[in-house]
Amino acid sequence: MGPDTPKEISPEERAKRLKVKKDYENERRIAFTVMDEEKGTTHSVIYHKEKDEWTCDCMWFSTRYDKTKRYCAHILAAKRWSE
Repeated sequence: MGPDTPKEISPEERAKRLKVKKDYENERRIAFTVMDEEKGTTHSVIYHKEKDEWTCDCMWFSTRYDKTKRYCAHILAAKRWSE
């Protein structure tokens, strides 16, 4: 990586820059909208209470979570917001 090449930001660092809005909560799940104002994107994150499981509709989560078992920045942002 050269001096002019930007370093990739970790999901943990990126999560700190994202905005989170709680959409709804019921006995089974909590739904969030996570916004990245720099990229102009939004993603849906859901916490499934009964399974203690988080899901996101982003491409990273759908293609890499099974291999890495690491959460995407959107889930990390929603988790931070809900704690």
